[in-house]
Amino acid sequence: SKTYFLSDKGVYIVTPGLDPAKGMGVAVSKAQGEATPLSRPMQDEFDEVNMVESVVSKASAVVFDNKYFIAVPTGSDTVAKTVFVYDILLEAWVSKDTYPQEISGWVVMPYGSNPEKDRLFAVGPTGFYLMEENAGLDDSGREIGSTSEDATTAIAGKLQSRSFTFGDLDVKRWKRGQLGVNVVNNDAFTIKVNTTDPDASETVLSHVATGTEEALLRFGARTRGYSCNVEIDVTAGSPSFRHVSIDATDNSLNARREVA
Repeated sequence: SKTYFLSDKGVYIVTPGLDPAKGMGVAVSKAQGEATPLSRPMQDEFDEVNMVESVVSKASAVVFDNKYFIAVPTGSDTVAKTVFVYDILLEAWVSKDTYPQEISGWVVMPYGSNPEKDRLFAVGPTGFYLMEENAGLDDSGREIGSTSEDATTAIAGKLQSRSFTFGDLDVKRWKRGQLGVNVVNNDAFTIKVNTTDPDASETVLSHVATGTEEALLRFGARTRGYSCNVEIDVTAGSPSFRHVSIDATDNSLNARREVA
């Protein structure tokens, strides 16, 4: 595989090398850098990159769909707002785009009706933006990095614990539990208790945060089953979870387990 990197002279590429003394088909730890920067055809553009160490350190890059994307700060920018795109198959730089706000990183993940189809998202201060959309707009019709959009697309999150059995094959009565969470204002999620044999799912708590806090939420459950897991569905914001526990009664004894 090839390695791309940004230097004060532009973008360079490092390719795996062959050691004639080892013979064909023998893996060696050897790489060779190109003497001419990959960015030479548009070096005048890369000369505009702000190479102040504390600024250029915010640059980020990714290879996706046979293209190399690199977000860099240019001119007087102190964050990476400009994206250069190099088409690896065409062996040519194909675009330069400047956005209103910072692109701090990249995420590749499934999107759309085909769960096996990965798409590239740019990470900005106001969320994830789907790259390479028409007219510079993302999947919700927003301009990437715009501060004026009046609509956002929330990414639903789900956390599900393992199934607890307490090492016993009998049906148990699941009674109560608790959840440790860090939240900010308007973070929202629901807590479900799911059991197996008999199969059941019960929403035991819905929570909307009214401020920034470390909260310990307790919930009751009145369900039976051989095993049980706790499911948390995030509907707004990005809460972080510290621990979850669930209690059960088995053979008249109270048992408790906690998972970090």
